[in-house]
Amino acid sequence: MERCKENEEVWGQRHSWAERHAEQNLFGQLEKLDISSIHPRNYGLAVSVLPRTFAVISWLNKGKLREINLSGLLVPPDVISALAFASGSRLRCIEVSSMLDTHVPTSRPWTSLICVRGVCELDLSCCSALINNSTNISEMQNLRSLRLDNLFIRDYNVEPMGFLSKTKRLLHLSIKGCTRLKVSILTKAKAQNPDLNLLELDVRDALMDVPLSAIRVAFPTLLKLNNRCTELGTSRIQ
Repeated sequence: MERCKENEEVWGQRHSWAERHAEQNLFGQLEKLDISSIHPRNYGLAVSVLPRTFAVISWLNKGKLREINLSGLLVPPDVISALAFASGSRLRCIEVSSMLDTHVPTSRPWTSLICVRGVCELDLSCCSALINNSTNISEMQNLRSLRLDNLFIRDYNVEPMGFLSKTKRLLHLSIKGCTRLKVSILTKAKAQNPDLNLLELDVRDALMDVPLSAIRVAFPTLLKLNNRCTELGTSRIQ
């Protein structure tokens, strides 16, 4: 880490950048980190290099990150936790779709996402290695958008969906491809939580134990259902 800091200072002085920004560093103003699918899913690189790299970025950034996209990478979930803790309340969007666990001893599926509870947008699609039926996102009351596509979660004993009966801000939800998840869990959640007023919902290829008409009745505020405009959505466009 010290060597990285020294290299940064040398680079800054060489290019007269430090003089123009005396109190800044190379990563000091970085608000969006998008390195999705930047390299092959190499186990050695994921275990040895990337975690240390992210640690340095977190330290140099000093909590400025607002958006993180690590989709398609092979890194331990501890990396996301570290970035989230470093960014604190400023962090608003996390995308880790199709991210794979390295299965190193310190890696394990999340049981709590309290470290990212201030996030407004969260994409955990295709991350069954990182999230399971015991993962609890009930602390994430600021969520506006949540994607859980293609996860092996079920309708019973399913903590990831438990927050639906409490949230007051969620507007976009996608459980596309969750073949083991009964869609009726959404109508039940709406019955318990009148403040669950979704604008967009995607349940394609989920376990359809209730018809789409029941979904429309339960969520009359929907503008899009299964990526198609509803009557209300069409009227808003016109």
